[in-house]
Amino acid sequence: INPKVNILILNWNGSHILNNCIRSILKSTYNNYCITIIDNGSSDSSINNLIESKKIFLIKIGKNLGYSSGYNYALKKIKNNKDDYYLLLNNDTILNEETIGHLVNSMKIYGENNIYGPNILNNNDGRNWFCGGSINPINGMPYHIGINSIDSFNIYKTREVNYISGCCMLISKKLISNLNGFNEIYRMYFEDVDLCIRSKRFGAKCYYVSNSTIKHLVSYSLGGSFSFKKYLIKVMSFIKFLYINNNIF
Repeated sequence: INPKVNILILNWNGSHILNNCIRSILKSTYNNYCITIIDNGSSDSSINNLIESKKIFLIKIGKNLGYSSGYNYALKKIKNNKDDYYLLLNNDTILNEETIGHLVNSMKIYGENNIYGPNILNNNDGRNWFCGGSINPINGMPYHIGINSIDSFNIYKTREVNYISGCCMLISKKLISNLNGFNEIYRMYFEDVDLCIRSKRFGAKCYYVSNSTIKHLVSYSLGGSFSFKKYLIKVMSFIKFLYINNNIF
């Protein structure tokens, strides 16, 4: 029996990208899922023009709470639903038909008390954006393995890594509940790394799944990869990350 996967998509002004993401999910060969759109106070037409499907549910938040608080708000709303796993997914992603199935199969192999993520390709140039996450032991900086490389399946095999990107993360309902969701001190960036580090206290590991693939329109909501706003937020979040996790290096 295939477990129930609730795909949680945090949306903010994603009118040009959200439905493309949903369409790719609806083509999945894995059938036991539903989609929960968490709208973080959008001011555009993304919710009004949402694709209609019996698999899609909507949680509307009156203002933009950011990544951590937005997801935590939704997790409280759906805690009594009969879900087994959550797939946290950016609204600017496109899934392959086999993406969900490969992630769930890995969870069946390696155990449900772990966190799983796919190979993430940069939709702009087709290069790798994420082949697993690692942390520099000298300065504590998390970084994406294989970023901007071309091959992934042959070089970066399915394996244990330090963390999984919040862009696409499969986690059991039980584990994220034990972790009390994301640390809300982060508004954006490093909350996914923080979650993965805290999960180790519950015996969890993180696995990069090489044959599961998605495409990611990198930094759509912040104006592209080289946005000044993006770097400012990232620096502030990194300072918080180092302060909170200063005993792990």
